[in-house]
Amino acid sequence: MVVSLTCDKKTDTIVRLCEVFESLKLKIVTANISAVSGRLWKTVYVEAHEEDKDDLKMKTEAALNDPQSPNMSF
Repeated sequence: MVVSLTCDKKTDTIVRLCEVFESLKLKIVTANISAVSGRLWKTVYVEAHEEDKDDLKMKTEAALNDPQSPNMSF
């Protein structure tokens, strides 16, 4: 499964992104963060079984849409 998102670059954004993904206890294969003009792009490749993909998608979106999370779009 691939999770790709963008968000505003703020002081604690990268730390918060890492905390969110760590809290989900996902099996992250690789991740990439790029910063351009005040925006961050993060792409995370997650190991998941076919039957778990919908559940993981909902959990990830819910965690990233939490009011404590940085302003993000998928």
